Amino acid sequence: MIEAILICLVVILAYSTFNLMRKVESCEDAVLETEDEIAELRTKIKSTIDRMREIDSKGGFESDDEVGSVFDGLKEIVYGMENDNDKKA
Repeated sequence: MIEAILICLVVILAYSTFNLMRKVESCEDAVLETEDEIAELRTKIKSTIDRMREIDSKGGFESDDEVGSVFDGLKEIVYGMENDNDKKA
């Protein structure tokens, strides 16, 4: 009788452990995908800033109120991402 209870308990614990492991792995995969997307976004934003500066070599657009605010916004996003990345490392 005790052996049957122990066998049932072992089977239940094995199943729940396996199920939880699958869920954790799924969450880890989602986190890794999100990190890759964030890294790709950071690269795109940096290249956008570089390209905008290249186009605006005289600085006329960057000093303009409306376009300058776009430059500032993009810079803040990139610096924020870099600071967040430095804190994680």
